[in-house]
Amino acid sequence: MFGLNFGATSSSGGGAFSPIDLSPLFWMDASAGVTESGGAVSAWADQSGNGNDFSQATGSLQPTYDATGLNGLPTIDFANDELVSGTLSSSMTNVTVYCVWKMDTDYNGGSIMGQSTGANNKRFFWYSPTQSIYLWDGGTSSGIFSVADDPLVSPEAFVIRSDSSGDGEGRVNNEAFGVENNVTSLTTSAAAMKIGNRGAGSARYLQGRISQLIVYQGEHTDTEVDSVMDYLNGIYSIW
Repeated sequence: MFGLNFGATSSSGGGAFSPIDLSPLFWMDASAGVTESGGAVSAWADQSGNGNDFSQATGSLQPTYDATGLNGLPTIDFANDELVSGTLSSSMTNVTVYCVWKMDTDYNGGSIMGQSTGANNKRFFWYSPTQSIYLWDGGTSSGIFSVADDPLVSPEAFVIRSDSSGDGEGRVNNEAFGVENNVTSLTTSAAAMKIGNRGAGSARYLQGRISQLIVYQGEHTDTEVDSVMDYLNGIYSIW
């Protein structure tokens, strides 16, 4: 179990900003709460305090812990692997999602996060670098980033915010928000989620590594987004 958590001093105590100050639904941080054996990750504990932990009991589906895998800091490397939550403590409707990650290979359609069941699983996923678009997908494609917005093959931080009516926008690193196509409506239940895949099949496995995945209920203001993104950049020196 790794318990190191960079920069997590709460502003409520007069110290530096922490994502916990904005009450995330779940906060996955590769420098904290990772249970691994020989590098194989069997559990990743939620740092939000809500108990939305992710785990994988099947050895062949366990991702890999790398202590220096993203800009010299801890990351979880997914390559045809997945971690699964229990039923989330709250539904996801209006939502803001932050992620620090790096794509490892050119693989069409890998999922960063998605619902574990359902015919039209809502999920974030990316296409190859010639079509790099993050989407929530309820059976139709809903672009948030175009390839021109997104370096993809380098470590990056992104934020996506959306509401249940389907309005959405995204930002990569220190750029301004860009609005692409509207985002199809998010999951409206407190369903189990996956990191590194969605649904029951293997067609949408992520080929990449994730160091931070922070999900909030509600659309963050620009000021709140700047606070979280600056926090992440202060750790990983992405831009």
